[in-house]
Amino acid sequence: AENRDTTRVSLLVNGTKVSGEMIWNPYEKDGAVGILTGTKNASGEFELLYDYMIEGNKRTEAKVMKIENSRLLIKTGELEDPKNDGNLRYKDVLKATYAETLQPADCQ
Repeated sequence: AENRDTTRVSLLVNGTKVSGEMIWNPYEKDGAVGILTGTKNASGEFELLYDYMIEGNKRTEAKVMKIENSRLLIKTGELEDPKNDGNLRYKDVLKATYAETLQPADCQ
């Protein structure tokens, strides 16, 4: 939670396979709810596809995350939709940075 915005991510890591869900709930705005699927690479990063609904539209978005010091770090960077079809990708994943940090919380 940050101010009145909340983001919740739950992940299941089984070997190199990663799955889970992500709920983004900004205060007084439409949020996004969807599933995460992908893999854990050799450096420990999760390379994920976020398949979600927002404002009644289905979208996908590339996400890179990692766990460090019991926190979930999410890579943020400029996104693009090269085919203009609602499938967002990092414009340059190497320029993206781990700028978003989620603290652990008890499962509910």
